[in-house]
Amino acid sequence: MSSLLTRPEAAAYLRWSIRQIDAKAAAGEIPKVKLGRSVRFRKEDLDAYIERHLPEGGDE
Repeated sequence: MSSLLTRPEAAAYLRWSIRQIDAKAAAGEIPKVKLGRSVRFRKEDLDAYIERHLPEGGDE
């Protein structure tokens, strides 16, 4: 079963503000899970977002 995070937990995980999490979710950039009036985020979706936005290649 996937790990569901609250808005504050998701914000802390990504080191963003709750406002940033809400904006990305509203824009459809990060999927959200609605549970009644609550919103949750799957950790796997947050990890996928990070992977999609990592810089490619580069010299190490």
